[in-house]
Amino acid sequence: MLSFSNSYAQDDYEDVLYLKNGKILKGKIVKIEEQRIEFASSTGKIIIISMLEVRQIRREPTDKRTRNAKDSIFKAKGFVTVAELSYSYGTGSVSTRIGSLQNQMRGYNLSISRGYLIAPTFYMGLGAGYNYYEDIKFLPVFLDLRSDFFRERLRPMFALRMGHSFGWKDNQNGVDWGGFMIQANLGMKLMLSYSRSVHLSIGIKSQQVKVPYFLVRSNGTLLPTSEKVGHQFFVVSGGFNF
Repeated sequence: MLSFSNSYAQDDYEDVLYLKNGKILKGKIVKIEEQRIEFASSTGKIIIISMLEVRQIRREPTDKRTRNAKDSIFKAKGFVTVAELSYSYGTGSVSTRIGSLQNQMRGYNLSISRGYLIAPTFYMGLGAGYNYYEDIKFLPVFLDLRSDFFRERLRPMFALRMGHSFGWKDNQNGVDWGGFMIQANLGMKLMLSYSRSVHLSIGIKSQQVKVPYFLVRSNGTLLPTSEKVGHQFFVVSGGFNF
């Protein structure tokens, strides 16, 4: 007969499956549906088990070798790569010395960062990317900081990027049209395995962009000039961590 213990789910407890063939599996039950158990073993391996194979399910205290059960199910430390694709939609107006302009920039952004999972829920890395905004392109180089709110298979996440975007326009070599960049996103992450996950988020970004214009001299002639001003964007991002 299949039975369950009444112990409360705590970090010091783990799920233990006693199979009819005599095997004992320790780890965490991810979900139970349609007479099947999706089980994450203490080594991080995901196993699908038929309920017909299980004699008993219990919650038991972890021993010293499996004390940090969640850390063994999901990666707690180590190197991580984050690949991300996003769409940026310019919002608001841009203020210059001669007045305000509507921000009509729209574009796609592809980026990748490589860093280290310092703690189970905190990542720090360095990244680069390619941003395409109609007639202007950017090559951002940035510090990538990410944090998960808790360690479950589906978890809220926060991401912060800051750095410099080197920008250029076609047929205008030798001029950096970019500048300081900062972006903050809030979203959800789904763990697919021990070290792989996907995420979806929304956020805001501020990007300095060179704005050219003309000043009128006292004699009526035009003086070409420019300044770098912050452009604001609404961002939708999706990515893969591995």
